[in-house]
Amino acid sequence: MEKTGTRYIFINNAINDSIILYYQAKQKPNGIDFNSFMVSVMRMIVLLYGELDITNCYHTKNEKGMGGFDTNITKYGLPQKKVDSFKKNFESFYEFDMRQKKLHIKRKNPFFDLVQKNLVDMMFAKNKRSPLSPEEAQTFYNLLFTANSKDFYRRTYAILTSPNPYEVDEYFRKNMFMLSNKITITPIKRRILAQDIYDFFGIKQDIFGTLNQHQIDNINKQIYDYYGIDARDFEKENKLRMAIATAKKRPNIRIVA
Repeated sequence: MEKTGTRYIFINNAINDSIILYYQAKQKPNGIDFNSFMVSVMRMIVLLYGELDITNCYHTKNEKGMGGFDTNITKYGLPQKKVDSFKKNFESFYEFDMRQKKLHIKRKNPFFDLVQKNLVDMMFAKNKRSPLSPEEAQTFYNLLFTANSKDFYRRTYAILTSPNPYEVDEYFRKNMFMLSNKITITPIKRRILAQDIYDFFGIKQDIFGTLNQHQIDNINKQIYDYYGIDARDFEKENKLRMAIATAKKRPNIRIVA
């Protein structure tokens, strides 16, 4: 706990403010504030550890004691050094973001992806001790800010803020692959590109409900082939993004499943 003037800060500014913003915004779950990055970080923590645990340690200003923030976050086996890493990265994100708000030309936040990877570590640590339901895992995944998010706001924010808006999604998938307790996550089961890419090629989202994975892969390959990108390339989506960003006009191509 820190003390700044007459204001008490729980752990650091980022964690303190994200808790406050969470409680202020939770009454309007569809509002932009409840879906902001700061609040979404706390929503993921609450999803994993329970609102009561976070409420109690915040109100008692208990960071390291019995029943405190650190104890709650490490109770499923997450190493203390990873908790410390999360605190440091979240505060660094917060401070960088505060500085950026004063600038006309904003830079990518180098701590944005690190915070989310810390949260992914928390999720998989918990799942090893107390397996998540498919619904809980899906909810957690949907709260992440990545270029593959189905949510327009999260996808746009990730592209504008992250040095690599695909990094967190790739990190999540890697952990899913290594996970012995299988969880069904829709975006991992179906290899679908971000909808704005399909929009660029004039492909409507509603067709995917009628297609199998082989047909989707065929569509994706035609998109990659249009720009001469190898569909087996690990960096294929990043290269595709760059190609689209520099394109002077929409592609004149008829893509079939």
